Amino acid sequence: MTSLSSIEGMWDVADFNGYVPARLNGSGWHEAFVMIGRRGSLSFRIGCNYSGTTGKVDARGIFRTSNADQITTLVLCEPERMKRDGQFFGLFKRSPSFERINRDRLLVRAGDDRLLLERPALRQKANIASLAQLQGDWQVLSVADQSAGGGSGFGLSDLPRLIRISDNRLWLTACPSEALAFKYESGRLITANKEDLPPCMSSAFRKALPYADAYRYVGKVLTTGPMAELGTGGILVLSAGRNALVLTRPQPVQDGSIGLTSIPGQQEPPPPPSTPPHP
Repeated sequence: MTSLSSIEGMWDVADFNGYVPARLNGSGWHEAFVMIGRRGSLSFRIGCNYSGTTGKVDARGIFRTSNADQITTLVLCEPERMKRDGQFFGLFKRSPSFERINRDRLLVRAGDDRLLLERPALRQKANIASLAQLQGDWQVLSVADQSAGGGSGFGLSDLPRLIRISDNRLWLTACPSEALAFKYESGRLITANKEDLPPCMSSAFRKALPYADAYRYVGKVLTTGPMAELGTGGILVLSAGRNALVLTRPQPVQDGSIGLTSIPGQQEPPPPPSTPPHP
């Protein structure tokens, strides 16, 4: 490998020195990743802070950074995660080698540190939900943008009622007469609808979303064969392209009824910082 251009795009961290992170965190975003952009820009995360740098790969596949100081967010996490951050970020300062194992796997090494990267589509297959795991009630937490590791999206705390899945039918409990029938094939919910939700469901999402026409993202997710993937904390992520619906099981409240929950897990740090321009 003599150029980063041949491996541009998103890579999930599959293994870092024996540590195997979850693919998606409790917000439906990539938990640990390396994003290789144009002109040698790299953005990366291992579960706490975000960092980035720029550089080139030489004729031997050795990455040479072009800026001595990485740009890094400063979120305080548990000591173990902070220590892992330091080891992971330091890897890219130590002129690591990049080795293409195959189309979907990449090995990055420096000294005793070993980082195995995999394309998201490959790791996603290992987390596909079964049809049985889809059954029942789900609370819609948010719509997430999974491009560039996630880091953006909006909540749906005002969405009335819940999504219910029974056999091969999906509907909002606020709209019981408007079920979406689907086939479940290779982890995808394939519906007969093409980008248009039924009127009641469309209206419910439109009222719950924070800005005009955002409900159309939901329609595209639900009607363009979304992949159903299990994530950290029992969440279910329905993703189609860069957009994803993040769902969780509703929690019972003291009177025995079903209550809505907040997004599980700690508050997410800000999105990856912009890397300095390549000189």
